[in-house]
Amino acid sequence: MVSFPYTSFILPDASWTSYLGFGNLFFIISIPVVIVLLYFWKYTTKNMIPNWAKTSLSLFWLVNLISMSMLGGYVGRQFMTGNSISETQILNIESDTLKLGLSGSLIGSDRFMSLKGNGSELNLYGKDLVSSNVRLDILQSNTKDFELERHFTSRGSDLRDSEIHADQIEYNFSFANNALYMSPDFLIRNGKKWRNQKVHFVLKVPRGKNVDLPDDISRILNTIDADWDRRKRRFQYGGNIWKMEENGLICPKCEEEKEKKKSTKSENLS
Repeated sequence: MVSFPYTSFILPDASWTSYLGFGNLFFIISIPVVIVLLYFWKYTTKNMIPNWAKTSLSLFWLVNLISMSMLGGYVGRQFMTGNSISETQILNIESDTLKLGLSGSLIGSDRFMSLKGNGSELNLYGKDLVSSNVRLDILQSNTKDFELERHFTSRGSDLRDSEIHADQIEYNFSFANNALYMSPDFLIRNGKKWRNQKVHFVLKVPRGKNVDLPDDISRILNTIDADWDRRKRRFQYGGNIWKMEENGLICPKCEEEKEKKKSTKSENLS
């Protein structure tokens, strides 16, 4: 029942389906329990269970199972097709370093309840839905410019339907003064449909240029083209300036600290 408030975003124009689905689920689970209790009552009291009771319960359970299956198929058809709205932007900066930053979450600490799964969260904030399904890839650019690809993705009953839902994503990001600020989540307004919407950014960094990553970059970082220890976890990339070389990003400061530690260790051993 915790997820009940979220169901209005699955079929907001047919809210009766939410009550029907929960009703079906309730009876599918509860009727077998009632039957087990009846048989327990039968063997403890030596009384017979009327045939009409067994038949009625079985038929009612079957009706709910069929209804739940039909409803599941109807809902599933609303998620059959995926589509994206994509855009590429050239980031013209006046230095060799692009600074990344994360703006504040849309919901802060005022969330009503959360559903977690697949590395993202859905939160109710007032009557609206907030999703943290935001991902960032940092790759090497084939040009001399910083490029930012933006992909808003959604599911739908067909290509047009999924494109409509993708276009309804409300996401905030800004670029000014050599800095790109991105939000860790986006908004789905009350009355709109949740169709597993996603926001996916691909930042392409040219060779010889730098990108300054914030400490909390792990909240949205998906992959990073790093010529470094690939076993390093995502949260360990934040708080450093990375330079794009031929084989990927390197962290000059990290390398300096690594060499200092080696030197200190050698001096202590000698």
